[in-house]
Amino acid sequence: MAAFRPESNVMKIWFPYIRTYSGGDLALQRLASGLRQAGYDVHEQALPQFWQYSPWPLSRLSAPPGTDLVISSDWWAFAFKRPSLPLLAVAHGFLCDPAPDQQRGAARKLFHEMIIRRCYLHTAKVADQMITVSDYTAEVMGRELGRKDIVVIHNGVDTTFFSPDESRPLVTDKLLKVLFVGNLIRRKGAADLPAIMQRLGPDYQLRYTRGWRANVELPQEDGMVDLGLLDAEGARREYRRADVLLFPSRLEASGLPVLEAMACGVPVVASNSSSLPEHVLDGETGLLCSPGDVDAFADAVRTIASRPAMKEAMGERARLHAVERFDERRSLARYLEVIESMRTALER
Repeated sequence: MAAFRPESNVMKIWFPYIRTYSGGDLALQRLASGLRQAGYDVHEQALPQFWQYSPWPLSRLSAPPGTDLVISSDWWAFAFKRPSLPLLAVAHGFLCDPAPDQQRGAARKLFHEMIIRRCYLHTAKVADQMITVSDYTAEVMGRELGRKDIVVIHNGVDTTFFSPDESRPLVTDKLLKVLFVGNLIRRKGAADLPAIMQRLGPDYQLRYTRGWRANVELPQEDGMVDLGLLDAEGARREYRRADVLLFPSRLEASGLPVLEAMACGVPVVASNSSSLPEHVLDGETGLLCSPGDVDAFADAVRTIASRPAMKEAMGERARLHAVERFDERRSLARYLEVIESMRTALER
């Protein structure tokens, strides 16, 4: 990342967060790294996942001496509010979204409504500023939590690292490669993948990651390759060899794989729901389909992957779109604006 320097003295930022084993963890780690490179004194503190189910005891955790600002995330951010210290709460999603595509069992729904919603409401009450990652999520949170000043800063992607492979050799493999990146869970549309591939037929190969969490088990059969859990290098390698990214998620606050794929020059076939239309320009950087419509997803993948000229044009537009709107330096600059405005308010 390019260095952005605070205007005056170094601000010390306490950055506690609970691991969720999702793209939100990666986004928080990248933000902490960016702020550190920008010249801030950042104390990053990752906490075990079990705290997300009962974050209240974390209110007894002491802030590092000399802390000027607290940045935390999601519904548990209220637990890190300290007297005389401003709190910037970053929401990477909203688990109490009432959208019909939010697939939850009865017990989980009860937990979300009785516990997590109360945490969100408390965070909205005590946070000095709130940020979320899409216009869609800001609108839903504003409506559900009654807070209208939520700032939208889209997740950023390192478009220098995630980039097309200019030296990529001529591919002789006739199989058209479809890539899915994400946790194998119902909300991500993972259960739709076998049906989509069945409709595409033997000329197509699905390469898919497992992510950190799973509640869907995909069949082990020809045409479907389990890539396991990939690091950044592995993910970039798979993006670069893919013909299309398939992202049938039913509900998405942001969708980091979509941004990474576009940065690598890969067209995206995604759901026309939640935040995804903010990322994928339908007909330009990919195609959007109704959630759960496996025939439409198969047709969209076939339309792009089987037409080299269309695939190349969409890939070039996807790369340009990612660089112009979702480069992480742009996102970092927006965070710095918010942080510096909070600093100015403190100094008054």
